[in-house]
Amino acid sequence: MPFAPRRAVALSVCTFACVSVAVASAAASRFGGPFYSVEASTFNYNLGTGAFAVPAHVTIRRPGLEAAADGASGNVRDGRAQLRGNVRVHDAGGKASPQGPKAEPATLTCDQLDIDGKADTYRATGHPKYDATTRHASADTMLYNRKSRTLHLEGDVTVVENATIVHGATIDLDLKKGETTAVGSPVTITRPATTSPSAAPNPSPNPSPSPKR
Repeated sequence: MPFAPRRAVALSVCTFACVSVAVASAAASRFGGPFYSVEASTFNYNLGTGAFAVPAHVTIRRPGLEAAADGASGNVRDGRAQLRGNVRVHDAGGKASPQGPKAEPATLTCDQLDIDGKADTYRATGHPKYDATTRHASADTMLYNRKSRTLHLEGDVTVVENATIVHGATIDLDLKKGETTAVGSPVTITRPATTSPSAAPNPSPNPSPSPKR
């Protein structure tokens, strides 16, 4: 299948990873690399167990990236974190983007984002949607494995790149190989019809004048 929205998936995956790093770094009060800021009215952290909880609205910022949710919780030691309720992650693109200067602006929204740091997996549920300038994706569940660089989209999946639309029940994307695979269901691909311009008709030759008598 020729369609493989690699950059779109890579960009959304990076936002998953950056959010998990931001939450863990803020909870442990260790900021390595880019500076992360966390804004919340209440932030609970247990130094003994590594557990943290943000029961109120939370906003996480770093250069080029902003994430917000109604609440967050997790554990720094086991590398788990969860953002829940009106989750919105926006990558500004350009030079400040975690994906590099060529990345386009993109936004990920979902009801819940679960991060497993040890398994290196990121699961978005609750009407997850990814929107960028030229690429869009939606599904019931988005599961990314950063180690294998694969993305599993399940449940009423739609992927759009430019004018091409791919729809199916389950779609797997292999980011290393750039392959798109449908699992257990037919996939519908819609592309605009292309027509070659019709050749202009040859002009009729001018009739020879009738000879004068």
